[in-house]
Amino acid sequence: MRKLSRVALVLAILGLSIIVPTVAATDNWFFPDAGSQTQREWQTLFTQVFWVSLAVFVLVEGLLLYALIRFRRRPNGPQEGPHIHGNTKMEIAWTIAPTIILAWLLVVSLQQLDRIDNGPQPDFTVDVVGHQFYFEFFYPPDYAQSTRNKLFVEEDKVVGLRVTSTDVIHAFNVPELGVMIDAVPGKTNYFWFKADGPGEYKFQCRELCGVGHGAMNGSVVVAAAGANPRPFGEAEPPATTNATTPDSAPTNASAPQGDSTQVVTLSEFAIGPKDHEVTAGETLVLDIRNDGRLAHNLFIGNPDGTIKWQSEDFEGGEQGFLVVELPPAPGKWEWWCNIPGHKASGMEGTLSTGGDFEGEGKQPILPGPSPLLIVLVLVGTVLIVRAARRD
Repeated sequence: MRKLSRVALVLAILGLSIIVPTVAATDNWFFPDAGSQTQREWQTLFTQVFWVSLAVFVLVEGLLLYALIRFRRRPNGPQEGPHIHGNTKMEIAWTIAPTIILAWLLVVSLQQLDRIDNGPQPDFTVDVVGHQFYFEFFYPPDYAQSTRNKLFVEEDKVVGLRVTSTDVIHAFNVPELGVMIDAVPGKTNYFWFKADGPGEYKFQCRELCGVGHGAMNGSVVVAAAGANPRPFGEAEPPATTNATTPDSAPTNASAPQGDSTQVVTLSEFAIGPKDHEVTAGETLVLDIRNDGRLAHNLFIGNPDGTIKWQSEDFEGGEQGFLVVELPPAPGKWEWWCNIPGHKASGMEGTLSTGGDFEGEGKQPILPGPSPLLIVLVLVGTVLIVRAARRD
């Protein structure tokens, strides 16, 4: 029986030694085909950690199986094993060995992270903006030209990425190029990559971001060096608007007329001016100008979410007008960009005619029992507790 147990243990170890390397050698079992040096470095690090972890696993599980079989309880054997104080040498060995392994893991991981964090200077930088449910890419030099769900770059160029989001958290992931970076509303994260050669590499959102998350994917198109320096098209000239000061009337002849005009600028992620006060009862013309690259709008209403006035959506560089007929009584309202995530990112302020928000300053009358009823309940509770104790 002892000989059979040892044979079974040897066969199990041999089986692991043959099956695991065979499966690991299968194409694309661990990784996609690497299209950049960064991805090859990640794969090398993972492979090293995997084989060390596998060796530790086989050793520990092998010793565990051996102990379970060798020292199992037998019908005619002792009911309780011998009390052994321990083995000092073995205890020192299994303390030092994991320490060395963990120290090695720390060093190789920090080296790889340092290569990523302190990468080469980008040849050009692309803005990556996550939306529900697509990615938009803005290109240099003026960042006026953009594409959706396709990023166009050149081979052997270091591409810098400035990554953000307009609504919820997304994650821009290109597995074959070793790119994985979060897109967070109101924050810009940075990454870089350098594709080895021409091709098309799939990307996807790797952060659950809503019902359309599964369809949030696209591709990075890498062109041959010098073949087409701007495969995404020539940049459009920036939109021009009539220059006015915030307190001056617009020179646009098609602008609606009112008692006063106020220029409101929208950008990532702010409204200017943040707070504005006018006279109650007048007709206010808001000259809304989107100075950003993303779509914005202007909503005005109460803090409870009631909308009083709202504009259309303006793309980057667009201008429009919103006529606000202010009530004769003094009041105060919030204004904000209603694109998902923009208000939370800082695109909010107030419009005031010298009053307060609806309901502000009024103390609500809270319903509740009278003081006499509270006293009667307390007295009744005490009497019931005393009667229960006597019983």
